[in-house]
Amino acid sequence: MDIVCCPSCGQPAEIVWRTHLSSTDGAVEHVRLRCLAQHVFLMPAAGLIPMCSAEADGLDGPVRVRGGRGRS
Repeated sequence: MDIVCCPSCGQPAEIVWRTHLSSTDGAVEHVRLRCLAQHVFLMPAAGLIPMCSAEADGLDGPVRVRGGRGRS
């Protein structure tokens, strides 16, 4: 399991799928992410943000998600 930061909200996000897509400059690795707030992205792997620390996010404990929409 690969964990990175969500590009939208900064919460932990899991890479759930990887593939290479063709481009005019050769194949580009793309990933599909899903974060704790249920944001989903299909994006180039080069744009991934490394895992954020809980202190940097202002989180001091587990994050609970209500109804799949953001932090409670």
